[in-house]
Amino acid sequence: MTSSPPNWDFEIDCLDADSIDESQCGVSSGEIFTSSSGQVACSVCLLVIDIESDLESGQQIGDQYSQADDDDDDGNADNPEFNNAQDVISDIGVNWSPELTFKNEITDKFFSIAKILQEQEDDVSKGYAALIYANLDSLVPLYMFYSHHGTGPNIFKKNLSRRQRRCLAIISVFRQERGMIFDESNLIESVGEDYRAVSTITKSLINSRNPIRKNQVRHYIKAIAGNMKVPSQSIKESLELWERDEEMGLAATPQTLALGWILAYLEVFQEDKRSISGLSKLLRISRATVSKVKKEYQKTLQTIMTAL
Repeated sequence: MTSSPPNWDFEIDCLDADSIDESQCGVSSGEIFTSSSGQVACSVCLLVIDIESDLESGQQIGDQYSQADDDDDDGNADNPEFNNAQDVISDIGVNWSPELTFKNEITDKFFSIAKILQEQEDDVSKGYAALIYANLDSLVPLYMFYSHHGTGPNIFKKNLSRRQRRCLAIISVFRQERGMIFDESNLIESVGEDYRAVSTITKSLINSRNPIRKNQVRHYIKAIAGNMKVPSQSIKESLELWERDEEMGLAATPQTLALGWILAYLEVFQEDKRSISGLSKLLRISRATVSKVKKEYQKTLQTIMTAL
């Protein structure tokens, strides 16, 4: 064992700082080792955190040919079999910053999820896989934003969840912001994860961006109406009415309030009556509660329409 480096910063340098406590980190607790090739690594996650000074000076530890003589000043001992220390460092990725290493780990996890989905027989799962491949440049930065390397709230640390669940929650947030919220359970369960567990993380991410409950409902109105293929002008009008209305203290989740509002709006302002049962089933929320909420919002919207 080797003592922990004095410049180690758990929050910044540990790859799993967004999901474990500092006491569980091998480097923080001094559980590190030096391999025969001079790599100093965490005994828990095997992250290479340092490399012995002999390697950094251009001489590989244990190499019988390594010596100070260097006639051509190329930084290597004069032997064709000598492996330049810089090549060793490049090969093991020790020149990566902790943030870049973490980013690569997250990218690999999104790829692994996409591969699982791609191997499914149904076209829906393959569609999810295509969505991930096409939007990696957006999904990875969004994950980083919520991690200990990002500028947003470190929601993952609070949930202490597995990385695969966190990636699925990020995909859900990404889809919702683009009007895709139905059948999220299919996406999650096709990867072998628990829908409720991932949904809890997803809601935490959304709530962190929308700490005010009224804004949380606004988020879901846009997502649900978008997935219902409601015309953009109608979505805009329904949101304007939502902002103008003093929200009643109804005992329901933001998703339930959002579905009840959009259904009430369509019926009152557009004379478009939609089925509650099918939509509530897609969102896995109570049909009975949605029905009660819708009735209350219908009264409010009818009053507003009369005043217009």
